[in-house]
Amino acid sequence: MRFLKTRRFAAVGLLCALPAFAGSPPNADPAARSAIRNYSQGVAARVIQDQHYPTEALQHGIEGRVLVLALIGTDGQVHSARLRQSSGYELLDEAALEKVRTARGLPEPPEMLRGREFTMEVPIIFRIE
Repeated sequence: MRFLKTRRFAAVGLLCALPAFAGSPPNADPAARSAIRNYSQGVAARVIQDQHYPTEALQHGIEGRVLVLALIGTDGQVHSARLRQSSGYELLDEAALEKVRTARGLPEPPEMLRGREFTMEVPIIFRIE
């Protein structure tokens, strides 16, 4: 019973979670896109590192997918997070928001993002195994 942390999770949500930029985006050449994709995967891995599943959701067999929009500041850390798409369950939504808001030790953004503020979609899937 935990956050799903498998290759399937990475393939389903994280490879698609490219940042959306505040201001004009950097050059989107293949190398830049690859660096952004790798960064996105590193952020997601850090967010789901603590495998806590909300107790009440676990007791009731509640599963779902939450899409969180995170504001990454110029220092490379999460400055705020808001719900982009609900799971349909407030307790999963709140748990996902808390995971993103409290994420620490994020990887350093790729060079083209350093010193910039940007938003990033972070999908979190709650599944009971």
